[in-house]
Amino acid sequence: MTAPLPIIYKPGAGDSDDFIASLPAGPGIYALSVGGNPAHIGWSANLTRRLKRLLGAAGSESGRLMERLHASGAYIECWPTGSKLETSLLMYVLAKSRFPTEYRTRLRLRTPWFLGLSVQDAFPRLAVMSRNARENERLLGPFATREMAERYAEEVQGLFQIRRCVEALEPSPEHPGCIYGEMNQCLRPCQCVVTREEYGTEAARVAEFLGTNGRTML
Repeated sequence: MTAPLPIIYKPGAGDSDDFIASLPAGPGIYALSVGGNPAHIGWSANLTRRLKRLLGAAGSESGRLMERLHASGAYIECWPTGSKLETSLLMYVLAKSRFPTEYRTRLRLRTPWFLGLSVQDAFPRLAVMSRNARENERLLGPFATREMAERYAEEVQGLFQIRRCVEALEPSPEHPGCIYGEMNQCLRPCQCVVTREEYGTEAARVAEFLGTNGRTML
């Protein structure tokens, strides 16, 4: 999505009431720049009402603020929008372009959670993670919360015989194993019941399941 050209108002360069009256009623986004640098961006379900408060009447606190901003070369950009969806999408584009290192904080974007295989392990396991996929890595998600991702992981683990433990495995016939191995819900690579290659076949099935959003089980 490309941001449309804004409607610009420079404090002190004209009557703010006339400027506000020229805007369509409804939602929109506004941004303040000072000295050519972005200083603030926000949105409102009623853009004209928000601008009236921001620009203020002469002599008011906000009005005096605008006078000081005028002296520093500040200006306001406006983007009227037609829906909440358009506002959200445009707000994301504008915030990311103006504040590339802090737009997530400004927009209060939560880190999405994904479910994937710990492919760096010799015996991969399902792992909940909050990052994008690496090369040749298949992730399922995003999930709104970590708890949702963990709950889904439990369901997926019930479909396959991959390990659920998180330890760095050092397979040995003397390994004590776990209850999932006893219940035949794990191939027990820890106890050398299967080879790395045999376990890898099961892990590949899980990867395919994640890569097809579960369609391989239909």
